[in-house]
Amino acid sequence: MYIPTQEERYAKKGLLSLILCVVVPSCLYLSLLSEQLNMVRGHEWEAIMKIFLAFSYPLAALFAMMVEDVGLTFTSAFMPAFTSALIAYGVSLFFGIAPTNFVLNSIPHLTLETALQTALLGIACAAVTRLFCWTLHTLEHGIPKRIPNPWLRAFAGGAAVVAFSYLFGVGRYNGAGMAVIADAVEQGTALPWDFACKIFLTALTLAVGFKGGEVVPSFYIGATFGCIAGPWLGLPAGFAGAIGLVCVFCGATNALIPSILLGFELFGGQGLELIALGCGVCYMLSGHHGLYSSQTFVTNKLRPEYASHKWRIKLKKKEE
Repeated sequence: MYIPTQEERYAKKGLLSLILCVVVPSCLYLSLLSEQLNMVRGHEWEAIMKIFLAFSYPLAALFAMMVEDVGLTFTSAFMPAFTSALIAYGVSLFFGIAPTNFVLNSIPHLTLETALQTALLGIACAAVTRLFCWTLHTLEHGIPKRIPNPWLRAFAGGAAVVAFSYLFGVGRYNGAGMAVIADAVEQGTALPWDFACKIFLTALTLAVGFKGGEVVPSFYIGATFGCIAGPWLGLPAGFAGAIGLVCVFCGATNALIPSILLGFELFGGQGLELIALGCGVCYMLSGHHGLYSSQTFVTNKLRPEYASHKWRIKLKKKEE
């Protein structure tokens, strides 16, 4: 007798469980939170909410369907995932906060030359993605071994982050860094060492025990790196920053289609063909690893085959 997998059981719960388990608690929480809105000045509340809404794009919410098992997508989860994304998007608009969008000032036409330039940038972004993931996992496993005491580890790591921040600029590498991302994409300005500093500080912060995300740092790393590397390849700095933003996110999360959709929603479809090309190249060359250690690779990213023999056995059993 075939026993459904955990993913299949979750997919069959449908919209009712989604509303009961996610939407209702979220609305109750937001109703309680709304009582505090008058205590926060408008521009401060907007700045806080934009950090939480950095990924609140309905189409890109397909990320949740594809990130766990790379190469395997349960399409039955589309309507629950997309519906939850639309509800979350509506809640954000209800509070007057729209997702961040970027305006690209210089968009090259799709030609053989720009396609080759974009492909080269995708290769470079794949290398940056590998460096980002390697640094995260190396420090995550290495620092606890060297400093077993969690209190001492947190103190030493916090002191190192503070010292590094004062040395290279307080605020530039702390937090979400949305202002730096906007400058890289819209103005085409970034410092040559921005992406490296963000990689190190993100990895160090997480390794010593502090909590935070990896998604927005991947935006920062990709945007600043693309902004610097693009002109060397003949691409406009701002547009290269946009490609780098989406490419590094794609390579780090191994979510190709959601990354392309994210590029569409972030930049309004501007230069989407080149962005998709860069994502494809970066996805292929970023390797079979990423930000999430629990992520499973069902199919090979370079060849049309399953990543391991166990998936062939599992699918054969399903057919029987």
